[in-house]
Amino acid sequence: MRAARWPVQEISSRGRDGVRGELCGLSAAFETLDRGGWSAQERCRLSSHARPKKQPNGRWKARVGEWDPVSQKIVRQITRTFDRKWEADAWIDQQRGGAPSMSERANLRLRDYVDVFADEIFYGLRSTQTEANYRGHIKLRIIPALGHVKIQSLRASDVERAQMKWGELASHTVVMGTRNCLSRICRLAVKQELLESNPVVKASRPPVVLEQKRPTLSQQEASYLIAALRKKNVLFGDLAEVALGTGVRAGELLALRPSDCNFDDESIHVQRAWSGTGSNRCLSPTKSTKDRFVPMPQSLIPVLRRRIELVGVRADMLWVGPRGGSLRHSNVLSRSGFKGIVRDMGHPDFRWHDLRATAIATWIRSGISLAQVRDWAGHSSLTVTDRYARSARTDHEASMKKLNGIR
Repeated sequence: MRAARWPVQEISSRGRDGVRGELCGLSAAFETLDRGGWSAQERCRLSSHARPKKQPNGRWKARVGEWDPVSQKIVRQITRTFDRKWEADAWIDQQRGGAPSMSERANLRLRDYVDVFADEIFYGLRSTQTEANYRGHIKLRIIPALGHVKIQSLRASDVERAQMKWGELASHTVVMGTRNCLSRICRLAVKQELLESNPVVKASRPPVVLEQKRPTLSQQEASYLIAALRKKNVLFGDLAEVALGTGVRAGELLALRPSDCNFDDESIHVQRAWSGTGSNRCLSPTKSTKDRFVPMPQSLIPVLRRRIELVGVRADMLWVGPRGGSLRHSNVLSRSGFKGIVRDMGHPDFRWHDLRATAIATWIRSGISLAQVRDWAGHSSLTVTDRYARSARTDHEASMKKLNGIR
């Protein structure tokens, strides 16, 4: 008999009927149990597992438990510690006795399915940041709403009910991101022939709410923000000024090198970005996977030259911390007091990413073509550029002046 793949924390003592419900994929095994024909060895082969957990010392702890359906207890647990996560995963797979069978897969609940097939679900994603975002969607929304549903029983109606719950606490963009993550999970289930079709595709898309205007700063507000950040630390003010002048994303900004700055052409070559969080943080290609050039306004030249003098022309990072290490965006926000400063300015919902929106709006107001703005911003299409720059629209006002001038 094959071993069952169930996380230790999910097994509870609910009587034989409860165990039968949890392990209904093992019908043959329970027929043997009903006949009283279990051997001592067979009783202990219903194993359960949890994914490896990283310890404070950087090592990975793996645990496997064996569930006895007669005594309805976990009769034995084995724990091992490994230097690398893949070693811990390989050991768990070895203890489990191989991949789950088709019947076991079909009866996995969504939370267990994601746990078992996490590597397959996230395989092929463009960056570790996307994987981190998807893991957040799974933890905060998908598992609480749908984790109890068997993967084979997931229907479009379940997806629509979950979308309504997500929409009560999250924005339309977050709901759509969660929906895309769930769709990726279901696509794998379709490939494994657990689902005939993707229920997310059949489910109605969440209604589009009234689009909120992207917050941007005026020139005076931007100058005030830079000055306030420089009072905390010159580094923080320089970061904000470069973000406002170039429109680069936070991960791209912190990954710049001195060699990326071309003072002759007054441009900056954006080739890479920091993505992921915690131990998964790494340098990766930009969001579009393509490098690009962004403008270097003359006001930024003294700032960038000063930074290069501090770190050296051959340094791998333009921005470094007090100890010479790479900067983390979360640390910049917390230590600079950015959120408190913009809140005092009357913009409680303003984010660091909105510095990018401010830069794009400034380009639009300056009369730069949308095609050029798209290239500088690294957008996939003009539609994205137009959505980013709605706050900069002055078409109606200018048109009305022309119309009134004709009369």
